Amino acid sequence: MSALEFAEWKAIFAHEELHPATQRVRQAQLLAATLNGPARRRDGRAWRSADLLTPDPWAKLAAQRTAPRQPTTQQLASQVAALNRLIQS
Repeated sequence: MSALEFAEWKAIFAHEELHPATQRVRQAQLLAATLNGPARRRDGRAWRSADLLTPDPWAKLAAQRTAPRQPTTQQLASQVAALNRLIQS
């Protein structure tokens, strides 16, 4: 990716929120940039935005809504028994 293309994408992402996590990433980048000046880590490494991203509180709820529920063995057994009764009658 060229520097020009990178600048174009950066401008697009700055003006359009293309993903719900955009605000969280932007805040983490700002914190990392702020902390890298006066507050270095004890081991001397620089802070990265990934170090400062908080867990998304809504991710678990979104995963629960989209994930299909797996039937239990009892539910499967009752469905098979119902199908067998229909076939035999």
